[in-house]
Amino acid sequence: MVERVAMRASCKPDTGPAQTDAPFVGDTTNRCDYTRKPAVPPELHRPDQYHPPEGQMSSDTTNRRDFDRKPLNKTPAWRPKDRRRPAGQFEVNGIYQRSLVMMIYISHICSVARCSK
Repeated sequence: MVERVAMRASCKPDTGPAQTDAPFVGDTTNRCDYTRKPAVPPELHRPDQYHPPEGQMSSDTTNRRDFDRKPLNKTPAWRPKDRRRPAGQFEVNGIYQRSLVMMIYISHICSVARCSK
C-alpha cells in the first residue's frame, strides 16, 4: 500500500502588505531628509544669429561650372543597304478579316434569336 505523507509548510515569507490598526503618528523619512532648494529654470537653446558671408557669392553650381559644351552631331538613321521587300502582293482582305466579320455576324444573329424567344 502507498503511504500518504502530509505536505510540508511553505518556507516563503508572507507577501501581503504589513498593516496595523493603529493610526499613523510621526514623520516619514522623506519629510525629515528633504531640503528645499530654489528652482532654476531650464536653459533654452538659442540658435546662432545669421551673419551674411563677406564678399560676393557665386550662383554657379559645380555642374554648370565644370560642364564642357560639345557640338551636337546628328546620328543618321541606320538602314540596311539591301532592303528587300517580300515577294508577292500584299493581301488586304486576309483570312483573319473574313473570320472576324463572320464571328461578328454570327454573334449578332445569335443575340437576335435569343431576344425573339
